Amino acid sequence: MFESDARLKAFMERDTSEQTWTRLPVGSVCLQRFMLPANVEVYCFHELIQDEDYTHSGEVWLLVQ
Repeated sequence: MFESDARLKAFMERDTSEQTWTRLPVGSVCLQRFMLPANVEVYCFHELIQDEDYTHSGEVWLLVQ
């Protein structure tokens, strides 16, 4: 839960050497499966986390009402 739109946007901006989020298109098929209300916005990102000892690649989905 975020206190404001500005805090949400600051959270979504991830572009460092350790963590990168790349925005992905959200397919309507996925949204139909979730059956979300019309007032919910969906943001999908590819996440890459890297440091000396760890690497992770995956997706992050944010649902915003």
